[in-house]
Amino acid sequence: MGLDTVELIFAFEDEFGITIKDEDAEKLATPGGVADYVMSRVRTSASDSCPSQAGFYRIRSRLMTTFSMSRKEIHPDSSLHKILEGDIRRNWEKLRIALEAGHFPQLKRTKISFYIFVFVIPAVIVSPMINAGISFSVLATVFCILAFFANYLSSKMGTVLPSHIQTVAALIPYVGCASSVIWSREMVLSKVIEITSEQLGISTDKIDEDAHFVYDLGAD
Repeated sequence: MGLDTVELIFAFEDEFGITIKDEDAEKLATPGGVADYVMSRVRTSASDSCPSQAGFYRIRSRLMTTFSMSRKEIHPDSSLHKILEGDIRRNWEKLRIALEAGHFPQLKRTKISFYIFVFVIPAVIVSPMINAGISFSVLATVFCILAFFANYLSSKMGTVLPSHIQTVAALIPYVGCASSVIWSREMVLSKVIEITSEQLGISTDKIDEDAHFVYDLGAD
Protein backbone atom coordinates (compact mmCIF):
# COMPACT_ATOMS: atom_id res chain seq x y z
CA MET A 1 0.00 0.00 0.00
CA GLY A 2 1.15 3.52 -0.80
CA LEU A 3 1.23 6.48 1.60
CA ASP A 4 -2.17 7.82 0.50
CA THR A 5 -3.81 4.44 1.06
CA VAL A 6 -2.17 4.00 4.46
CA GLU A 7 -3.36 7.44 5.58
CA LEU A 8 -6.86 6.61 4.38
CA ILE A 9 -6.89 3.41 6.43
CA PHE A 10 -5.68 5.29 9.50
CA ALA A 11 -8.41 7.91 9.02
CA PHE A 12 -11.10 5.22 8.69
CA GLU A 13 -9.85 3.51 11.86
CA ASP A 14 -9.93 6.76 13.83
CA GLU A 15 -13.36 7.79 12.60
CA PHE A 16 -15.14 4.50 13.19
CA GLY A 17 -13.11 3.24 16.16
CA ILE A 18 -12.07 -0.02 14.55
CA THR A 19 -8.88 -1.88 13.64
CA ILE A 20 -8.35 -2.74 9.99
CA LYS A 21 -5.87 -5.58 9.59
CA ASP A 22 -3.23 -5.25 6.87
CA GLU A 23 -4.56 -8.24 4.98
CA ASP A 24 -8.05 -6.72 5.03
CA ALA A 25 -6.83 -3.24 4.08
CA GLU A 26 -5.29 -4.59 0.87
CA LYS A 27 -8.75 -5.76 -0.24
CA LEU A 28 -10.52 -2.46 0.46
CA ALA A 29 -10.36 -0.88 -2.98
CA THR A 30 -13.50 1.28 -3.10
CA PRO A 31 -15.55 3.48 -0.73
CA GLY A 32 -18.39 0.95 -1.02
CA GLY A 33 -16.09 -1.88 0.00
CA VAL A 34 -14.90 0.14 2.99
CA ALA A 35 -18.49 0.91 3.98
CA ASP A 36 -19.42 -2.79 3.92
CA TYR A 37 -16.33 -3.65 5.98
CA VAL A 38 -17.06 -0.94 8.52
CA MET A 39 -20.70 -1.98 8.82
CA SER A 40 -19.58 -5.43 9.99
CA ARG A 41 -17.59 -3.87 12.85
CA VAL A 42 -19.65 -0.98 14.24
CA ARG A 43 -22.94 -0.65 16.05
CA THR A 44 -25.87 -1.07 13.69
CA SER A 45 -28.57 -1.48 16.36
CA ALA A 46 -29.19 -0.37 19.94
CA SER A 47 -28.48 -3.89 21.22
CA ASP A 48 -24.86 -3.82 19.98
CA SER A 49 -22.21 -3.02 22.57
CA CYS A 50 -19.71 -0.18 22.31
CA PRO A 51 -16.23 -1.76 22.51
CA SER A 52 -13.46 -0.20 24.56
CA GLN A 53 -11.21 -0.26 21.51
CA ALA A 54 -13.40 2.39 19.93
CA GLY A 55 -12.91 4.59 22.98
CA PHE A 56 -9.14 4.25 22.68
CA TYR A 57 -9.16 5.30 19.02
CA ARG A 58 -11.17 8.38 19.85
CA ILE A 59 -8.86 9.26 22.73
CA ARG A 60 -5.80 8.75 20.56
CA SER A 61 -7.20 11.05 17.89
CA ARG A 62 -7.86 13.81 20.44
CA LEU A 63 -4.40 13.42 22.02
CA MET A 64 -2.75 13.70 18.62
CA THR A 65 -4.60 16.95 17.93
CA THR A 66 -4.42 18.53 21.39
CA PHE A 67 -0.83 17.68 22.30
CA SER A 68 0.70 17.45 18.82
CA MET A 69 1.62 13.81 19.23
CA SER A 70 2.22 11.21 16.55
CA ARG A 71 0.14 8.07 16.23
CA LYS A 72 3.04 5.79 17.14
CA GLU A 73 3.57 7.61 20.45
CA ILE A 74 0.13 6.68 21.79
CA HIS A 75 -0.73 3.18 23.00
CA PRO A 76 -3.26 1.97 25.58
CA ASP A 77 -0.47 1.62 28.15
CA SER A 78 1.16 4.99 27.36
CA SER A 79 1.91 6.95 30.53
CA LEU A 80 -0.27 10.01 31.09
CA HIS A 81 2.51 11.48 33.23
CA LYS A 82 4.68 11.83 30.13
CA ILE A 83 1.86 13.14 27.97
CA LEU A 84 0.81 15.79 30.49
CA GLU A 85 4.26 16.72 31.81
CA GLY A 86 4.98 20.39 32.31
CA ASP A 87 1.94 22.36 33.47
CA ILE A 88 -0.09 19.33 34.52
CA ARG A 89 -3.09 21.32 35.77
CA ARG A 90 -3.40 23.23 32.52
CA ASN A 91 -2.85 20.09 30.45
CA TRP A 92 -5.37 18.12 32.50
CA GLU A 93 -8.00 20.73 31.73
CA LYS A 94 -7.04 20.70 28.03
CA LEU A 95 -7.46 16.94 28.09
CA ARG A 96 -10.90 17.17 29.70
CA ILE A 97 -12.08 19.65 27.09
CA ALA A 98 -10.60 17.63 24.21
CA LEU A 99 -12.32 14.43 25.34
CA GLU A 100 -15.65 16.24 25.87
CA ALA A 101 -16.01 14.24 29.07
CA GLY A 102 -19.15 15.04 31.03
CA HIS A 103 -17.73 13.66 34.27
CA PHE A 104 -13.98 13.91 34.69
CA PRO A 105 -12.01 13.30 37.92
CA GLN A 106 -10.04 16.09 39.52
CA LEU A 107 -6.31 16.01 40.04
CA LYS A 108 -5.32 15.02 43.56
CA ARG A 109 -3.39 17.11 46.04
CA THR A 110 -0.15 15.90 47.50
CA LYS A 111 -0.42 14.72 51.11
CA ILE A 112 1.73 17.60 52.25
CA SER A 113 -0.45 20.25 50.59
CA PHE A 114 -3.58 18.57 51.98
CA TYR A 115 -2.31 18.72 55.55
CA ILE A 116 -1.08 22.29 55.15
CA PHE A 117 -4.36 23.61 53.78
CA VAL A 118 -6.79 21.56 55.86
CA PHE A 119 -4.98 21.40 59.20
CA VAL A 120 -1.99 23.74 59.47
CA ILE A 121 -3.49 26.94 58.06
CA PRO A 122 -6.76 26.71 60.07
CA ALA A 123 -4.71 25.91 63.19
CA VAL A 124 -2.51 28.97 62.67
CA ILE A 125 -5.56 31.19 62.26
CA VAL A 126 -7.30 29.77 65.32
CA SER A 127 -4.25 29.74 67.65
CA PRO A 128 -4.45 33.47 68.60
CA MET A 129 -8.02 32.87 69.70
CA ILE A 130 -6.82 30.33 72.27
CA ASN A 131 -4.85 33.02 74.14
CA ALA A 132 -7.90 35.25 74.02
CA GLY A 133 -9.77 32.79 76.23
CA ILE A 134 -12.42 31.85 73.69
CA SER A 135 -14.32 28.69 74.59
CA PHE A 136 -13.32 25.34 73.13
CA SER A 137 -16.67 24.87 71.41
CA VAL A 138 -16.27 28.16 69.53
CA LEU A 139 -12.66 27.32 68.63
CA ALA A 140 -13.71 23.92 67.33
CA THR A 141 -16.51 25.45 65.28
CA VAL A 142 -14.24 28.07 63.73
CA PHE A 143 -11.55 25.48 63.01
CA CYS A 144 -14.03 23.16 61.28
CA ILE A 145 -15.44 25.98 59.15
CA LEU A 146 -11.95 27.08 58.11
CA ALA A 147 -10.91 23.49 57.38
CA PHE A 148 -14.04 22.93 55.28
CA PHE A 149 -13.46 25.96 53.07
CA ALA A 150 -9.72 25.30 52.85
CA ASN A 151 -10.44 21.75 51.75
CA TYR A 152 -12.94 22.92 49.14
CA LEU A 153 -10.71 25.62 47.69
CA SER A 154 -7.53 23.55 47.68
CA SER A 155 -9.28 20.57 46.09
CA LYS A 156 -9.10 22.49 42.82
CA MET A 157 -5.34 22.93 43.13
CA GLY A 158 -4.29 19.32 42.66
CA THR A 159 -1.17 18.38 40.71
CA VAL A 160 -1.23 14.58 41.05
CA LEU A 161 -2.99 12.18 38.70
CA PRO A 162 -5.68 10.01 40.33
CA SER A 163 -4.23 6.62 41.24
CA HIS A 164 -6.67 4.81 38.93
CA ILE A 165 -5.83 6.99 35.91
CA GLN A 166 -2.21 6.47 35.01
CA THR A 167 -2.44 5.33 31.38
CA VAL A 168 -4.31 6.26 28.21
CA ALA A 169 -6.49 3.14 28.53
CA ALA A 170 -7.70 4.33 31.95
CA LEU A 171 -9.39 7.30 30.24
CA ILE A 172 -11.78 5.11 28.24
CA PRO A 173 -14.61 5.08 30.83
CA TYR A 174 -14.66 8.88 30.77
CA VAL A 175 -15.18 9.38 27.07
CA GLY A 176 -18.01 8.35 24.80
CA CYS A 177 -16.58 6.20 22.03
CA ALA A 178 -17.22 6.98 18.40
CA SER A 179 -19.03 3.71 17.83
CA SER A 180 -21.68 4.55 20.42
CA VAL A 181 -23.36 5.91 17.29
CA ILE A 182 -25.79 3.51 15.65
CA TRP A 183 -24.61 3.49 12.07
CA SER A 184 -26.55 2.88 8.87
CA ARG A 185 -24.74 2.01 5.64
CA GLU A 186 -25.77 5.34 4.16
CA MET A 187 -24.17 7.19 7.10
CA VAL A 188 -20.99 5.12 6.89
CA LEU A 189 -20.65 5.53 3.12
CA SER A 190 -21.19 9.29 3.40
CA LYS A 191 -18.45 9.51 6.05
CA VAL A 192 -16.10 7.31 4.00
CA ILE A 193 -16.55 9.55 0.96
CA GLU A 194 -16.02 12.66 3.11
CA ILE A 195 -12.78 11.26 4.54
CA THR A 196 -11.60 10.18 1.10
CA SER A 197 -12.27 13.68 -0.20
CA GLU A 198 -10.26 15.26 2.63
CA GLN A 199 -7.35 12.85 2.34
CA LEU A 200 -7.02 12.88 -1.45
CA GLY A 201 -8.12 16.45 -2.14
CA ILE A 202 -10.96 15.41 -4.44
CA SER A 203 -14.46 16.90 -4.44
CA THR A 204 -17.06 14.58 -2.92
CA ASP A 205 -19.26 14.87 -6.03
CA LYS A 206 -16.51 13.11 -7.99
CA ILE A 207 -16.41 10.13 -5.62
CA ASP A 208 -18.94 7.32 -5.82
CA GLU A 209 -18.98 4.08 -3.90
CA ASP A 210 -17.57 2.06 -6.79
CA ALA A 211 -14.63 4.38 -7.53
CA HIS A 212 -11.29 2.61 -7.16
CA PHE A 213 -8.99 4.44 -4.74
CA VAL A 214 -5.93 3.89 -6.93
CA TYR A 215 -7.17 3.63 -10.53
CA ASP A 216 -10.04 6.15 -10.37
CA LEU A 217 -9.07 8.50 -7.53
CA GLY A 218 -5.30 8.56 -7.95
CA ALA A 219 -4.29 7.31 -4.49
CA ASP A 220 -0.80 5.83 -4.40
